Amino acid sequence: MTITNLFKIKKVEKYIAHKPQTPLRFSRSSKKIKFTGDLDALVIDILNSTHRHWSININNIHETSPGRRRSALDIWRHALTYDPDITIYAVMRSLFSLGNKDLLIGGFYCGNIGRRVFRSRESYRFGNFWGERDQDEFGLSFSDWETIGLL
Repeated sequence: MTITNLFKIKKVEKYIAHKPQTPLRFSRSSKKIKFTGDLDALVIDILNSTHRHWSININNIHETSPGRRRSALDIWRHALTYDPDITIYAVMRSLFSLGNKDLLIGGFYCGNIGRRVFRSRESYRFGNFWGERDQDEFGLSFSDWETIGLL
């Protein structure tokens, strides 16, 4: 692993250290999400479900209402419901890949909540505003997500 990648990982670890890291579930789902090993497909299923369903934590508290964009942290916490071994770095790489692959997802940095947020193509009406020059909640640019956590 390069020094640069270790530096990026440390930034993410510092940010999430003081955030909830427990799994999130959906209020209900029109279809059961099944993780078959394809993380990109799982991320898209999660984003499609967030369009219509609440995100609920392990204490049954509703964290995010339907129709809202979700951050990498939110998406990772949902992914943990389907596979507790998925890392936030794998989710970040998947979001980068999907954001650059036929515009399968849309996103931008939201100054109101101080996070980069995403929606699936199914649920967004506007283009991407990745804000490459903008730092996100981790102090990284979106291009930094492409290889984060890899050797």
